[in-house]
Amino acid sequence: MKLSLILLTTCLVNAQAPSDDVVLKAMSDELTRSLQIRVPGANPYPPYYIEYGAERTNTFNVSATLGGLVRSSSTQSFTPRLFLRVGSPKLDNTNSVYTDRQVAGGYDGGQWAYDAGYDLIRQQYWLATDRVYKSAVEALNRKTADLKDVNQSEPLNEFAAAKPVVKILPEVVYKVDESKWRSKVVEWSKIFLNYPEILHSTVDFDVVADTAYYVNSEGSKNRIPESAFHLRAKTQTQAADGTTIWDYVAICAEQESALSTDAEIRKALLEVAENTKAMSVAKVGEAYTGPVLFEPRAAAQLLAQVFGHELKTSRAPVLPPGRQFAFPQSEWSSRIGARVLPDFFNVKDVPRKFFPDGKPYLGNYDVDLEGLEPEPLSLIEKGVLKTQLYTRQPVRGHEESNARARFPGEFGAKTAFMSNVEVSVSESKPLSALKAQLIDLTKQRGKTYGILVRKLDYPSAAGGEERQRVSQLSRSQPGAFQFSLPLLIYKVYPDGREELIRGVRFRNLTWRSLRDVMAASSETNLFSYYATSAPLSAGGGGGYMNGVSIEAPGLLFDELELEQPQSDKPRAPVVPPPPYETSN
Repeated sequence: MKLSLILLTTCLVNAQAPSDDVVLKAMSDELTRSLQIRVPGANPYPPYYIEYGAERTNTFNVSATLGGLVRSSSTQSFTPRLFLRVGSPKLDNTNSVYTDRQVAGGYDGGQWAYDAGYDLIRQQYWLATDRVYKSAVEALNRKTADLKDVNQSEPLNEFAAAKPVVKILPEVVYKVDESKWRSKVVEWSKIFLNYPEILHSTVDFDVVADTAYYVNSEGSKNRIPESAFHLRAKTQTQAADGTTIWDYVAICAEQESALSTDAEIRKALLEVAENTKAMSVAKVGEAYTGPVLFEPRAAAQLLAQVFGHELKTSRAPVLPPGRQFAFPQSEWSSRIGARVLPDFFNVKDVPRKFFPDGKPYLGNYDVDLEGLEPEPLSLIEKGVLKTQLYTRQPVRGHEESNARARFPGEFGAKTAFMSNVEVSVSESKPLSALKAQLIDLTKQRGKTYGILVRKLDYPSAAGGEERQRVSQLSRSQPGAFQFSLPLLIYKVYPDGREELIRGVRFRNLTWRSLRDVMAASSETNLFSYYATSAPLSAGGGGGYMNGVSIEAPGLLFDELELEQPQSDKPRAPVVPPPPYETSN
């Protein structure tokens, strides 16, 4: 789904699908004509593949803090996508450091008109295709020259074959009661007036109503309505030692009818406020090595991070001789057929999944960004990795797509990502039994306490210091995997008493740690979120977002490590906050 994190609430009115869609007709007609484009000369390089895409989007966003309206806006946009390949599926302009460079001059039409008609759409695609084609030819020439001085260890095709898919769904018209939602968001934001300890709080509510169009030169033609409803609330304060404390909640749905009720939303906001208050006075945790229990919500967040990083595949681009390029790659790419989880774990990705009442899971999608229809996929069986998520870019050991291209990518490729992930176990215990086992392990090893985790900061709502740390690591060590910070983490004493702590993060926690999970709970949690291309799927980051759901049990680890981050802390305000008028 084309992004801009935006959400709101609305009425849905199904519009009858027209027999002749102007956007699809204009895209198809211009694409057919563009197949004839070529540069005169000895190597004309006509395109062998072209794809046009577009999103016609309506958005509404409202934001408030402490009963004051911060922002309310409605926008409309028409955003095109286009890509073409010159050469052949064995050697083309993709998978090179030159692929994404616009090295050729040409007309740039800028923002496209939301209500553009047939003639204007064709003209804009014509001009854009001319610019992209010239750059593609230049990229292929440079790549061909580089390959003359490079011995590839394993030459691979550039593009996998796929059957065309035609899927034309009715468009959806959204009517938004803007005043209603402004009023609701303002009222929700007043809840934090009862908590003077909280220095900053925001409530955002957005909706994206989008019709996605897609055609390619193989005959695929799609029109898919999409929508996203997203409520986000974040609080922030400081502990006495200056440490920044925060908590958040995100409520996501594909349909307005699937959103939480007003009472449920208020309960969730109160929980965030109470968590923030409690964390601000909690003791700082110490370095720790020992058993750790992740309750189902935190376990689902943990697995979402591992699967999001390791299940997608990528391919390093062709480089000029002597040039180095750090390219992040999944460690699981070389572990097909190997154990990555305990033998009582099974994992599936199910792109079309519904609740018993017929409401869709958040990760549902009809076609991917390459126009292909996904099918359920068994990823891990009895702990053994059977396959990964693939696009039409061949990778080592795998040629075909399994229709998981959900994000734009680099070097002419799309990025694969999961949808609705089912984590099931053949052996489980009640969560209460796992906690008792945690305490037994603690006693056996002569430890004063064990560790229990209830919530992680994922998707990340971290402040500037943590985001800066993750961004610096991403730049200095591409592909280095960092887990998000724990938000709600407790010491569990032998008598069962729990004590909230703060200021610790996991050390040396990787996907390999999952192979040592001792036990799983019979209770599960369905964790739904909007994934972005930003590190730790940070809210507001990246240019695209996609819904993801993951259902997982609680996890008991035999041994994990915790450490205190070494970082400077901002000073607290000099004077206390002013008194608030409390909300009703």
